[in-house]
Amino acid sequence: MKLLEDFRAFSQAYLHEDYCLVAALVFSICIILFILRFIKFINYYALPGKNLKRAFGEWALVTGATDGIGLGYAKRLAARGVNVILVSRSQERLDAAAEEIRERYHVETRTVAFDMNGSLEELKAVLLPVIEKYPIGILVNNVGISYEYAMYLEELPEDRLQTIIHLNCEVTAMVTKLCVPGMVERKRGAVVSISSAAGIMACGDPLYDLYSASKGFVDLFSRSLATELKEKGIVVECHVPYFVPTKLSKIRRSSLFCPRPEVFAESSLRKIGRGPITVVPYFWHEVQHIAFHLLPFWLLQKCILIHHKDIRRRALKKREK
Repeated sequence: MKLLEDFRAFSQAYLHEDYCLVAALVFSICIILFILRFIKFINYYALPGKNLKRAFGEWALVTGATDGIGLGYAKRLAARGVNVILVSRSQERLDAAAEEIRERYHVETRTVAFDMNGSLEELKAVLLPVIEKYPIGILVNNVGISYEYAMYLEELPEDRLQTIIHLNCEVTAMVTKLCVPGMVERKRGAVVSISSAAGIMACGDPLYDLYSASKGFVDLFSRSLATELKEKGIVVECHVPYFVPTKLSKIRRSSLFCPRPEVFAESSLRKIGRGPITVVPYFWHEVQHIAFHLLPFWLLQKCILIHHKDIRRRALKKREK
């Protein structure tokens, strides 16, 4: 009994103080790490970013470049003095976009009219001569397609299924494959592939299943390629928008949480080469992303499903008119 009483007295006198000291030390370290991460987070979203022309080269290639996010990237790259190669399917719209960019930003432009729905062999035949002629330092993989409206997988037309896989996955991989050798030879370059919140959401994107999976491909493709090419001086990143008013999203008005394409593109270009491989570059989209993933998984699932069912209901009602 005497030994037990002595041990209790020792514990109360010394171990309690040691535990408090350790707890205080751990707490202090956690606070310091939190402050450092917070400062890094603020700097990442506040600082202007790299000189892209100096870091990666004088030419950029942008797919899906005649409207929406793609045109936003083309304009903001041109604003930085980078010459732009615009790739899209309509020569008329390409010419209009190229002329606007030349007159406004005083850079060189080139256009490539090609329907990305064509075969990969045709894509290579059209793009490779251009890629070999111009030292492309920045590639923006923007071209993509989604569902016509929210629907169950069994309702998805087979031609749309094939197009989603082709444009969002195969074309992204092929264009990247064509551009990377020149970047490796020059020992510098940046590949920025545009994914979607649907591709990184913890619960996926119900009623947009295949679109979500195809954008998840963009994310993992970028992560793998970034590791593969890092030692060769090539930056590979996956940039993730939430809502942006474009034809693809069918949203017309911009807002704080739904920025204009040029605003999103500007945010994206500021982040290249400065952070993680997969990033939500627009600040208020990142706020949304954090907020969504603070929800319990089951609640996140339920909220997104309810929202998409409402989109489906309104789309079907509109089609009936």
